[in-house]
Amino acid sequence: MQKTSGGLGANEAWLVRDKAGDGIKNKDGVVDGNDVYGDQNGQFKDGYAQLLKDYANDPSSVKTDPKTGKKYIDLTDPRGRAYNELQLLDGAGNLQPARNLLTRIDVDAQAGSAADLAGDGKGNLISARADVHYKNGRVATSADQWYATTA
Repeated sequence: MQKTSGGLGANEAWLVRDKAGDGIKNKDGVVDGNDVYGDQNGQFKDGYAQLLKDYANDPSSVKTDPKTGKKYIDLTDPRGRAYNELQLLDGAGNLQPARNLLTRIDVDAQAGSAADLAGDGKGNLISARADVHYKNGRVATSADQWYATTA
């Protein structure tokens, strides 16, 4: 498990799922990195690819937009695993079901290469971006961002 040295902004959250059934955080509040969507040590090109793979066999979770042809994770269908499993973890350590705020997470992401360098030269890297759709109708761009970490 890792603690981030970058952290999340006030209106940011990590997309997480308790994959092993042992909780998102340990008793000290440290987040299990395996529960956070990302490339998981080079196994996926980005967190969106990992998200798509996790729900690929669930037609209630993975849908295709008829207008754009792009795949997305549907957070409005109570039959879907994504609806029931995905959570948002904010910078204060609060968890809430992703469906409370979002209706959809696009998984056909665009590659990114933006960096946010810390003073120590360790950078936080945005490797991909995709749209997220909020319950209030707003559409925003999400980022698959990697934070510099310490053990």
